[in-house]
Amino acid sequence: MLDQREMQKGLISVIVPVYNVKPYLSECIASLLNQDYSNLEIILIDDGSTDGSGKIADDAAKKDSRIRVIHQQNLGLSAARNAGLSVMRGEYFTFVDSDDYVGESYCSALLHAIRDTGADLSICDYLKKYDVTGTNSERQAAEEQTSQIEMSAGHGLQASVITMSGHDSIRDTYLSKRHGLSWIACGKMFESSFFRKYGSLFPVGKINEDVSVIYQPLFHAEKVAYVDEVLYYYRIRPDSIMTKPFRMELLEVLQDTRKTVQYYRDHNADDLAVLGANYHLRLALQDYYRVKQNALVDRNGLRNILQMIRADVKEFGKIPGFPFIRKVIFGFTTRFPADIVIKHVMLQ
Repeated sequence: MLDQREMQKGLISVIVPVYNVKPYLSECIASLLNQDYSNLEIILIDDGSTDGSGKIADDAAKKDSRIRVIHQQNLGLSAARNAGLSVMRGEYFTFVDSDDYVGESYCSALLHAIRDTGADLSICDYLKKYDVTGTNSERQAAEEQTSQIEMSAGHGLQASVITMSGHDSIRDTYLSKRHGLSWIACGKMFESSFFRKYGSLFPVGKINEDVSVIYQPLFHAEKVAYVDEVLYYYRIRPDSIMTKPFRMELLEVLQDTRKTVQYYRDHNADDLAVLGANYHLRLALQDYYRVKQNALVDRNGLRNILQMIRADVKEFGKIPGFPFIRKVIFGFTTRFPADIVIKHVMLQ
């Protein structure tokens, strides 16, 4: 767990893991230096970059004393975030990925949302920016799509702050009631003492590690403040995890989504357990479908995945309030896993 060092009042620590992001890092750093709130500690963790990203970080630190750079061997995103957590001094902190960037009021809006409402953490809306390097027509199509998303997300409008309990924030995340609510670590600001009590370090070596950490502080938050404005810009790159072909390692996230369901059950939150179980089973079927389409494993491997899902359906069916019809639908799908049936259930 995190140590008990003294935090500097009003200071916001911005933790930025850096790994081979030379084309994007300067924009990320500039967006942080241009914040309208200046009491920042920007921690750049160079996770063994080989493309010159580390030098960009060092050069930036020479120009602004608010920047601290940590160089370490390549251990992965989780280890880099943990390194930042281990040295941060801020009363509050936030994660920003080094190929992303933020609006100029990102820190101030999230901070005021916490202070004005007494929330334990705050969350803002985000926008996915598609990094297209293809033909002119492909770039134009991506720019038009981004423009439409910006307008629909309320970008540029005066922000409103909505408060909810941590319990309700999890419920609304599962139900997709607010666009900015998600399981990703970025786009959120935590009170450091609160996260120290209810959060944890990120598991090293796992993919989609956010899922295994974020749900606990959300669950224990008495109040969450949601800033209804796009302040975080999440870049989707051609070489990012989001766009790479499916890999068997991605099935690891099912261990975490299963663990969250048990956590809710252990803490007498059966309504969240039901929502989490539905999310987990849909995700498991989606992964089964992707594995099957990519022919990544033999038939025995596919059978093992189905058996795992069947066991989960049986166990989750015991949760009070788990709809009988959902149990029937999921059970039927695992017994007769035709592609058209799986795709229909995935959309429910």
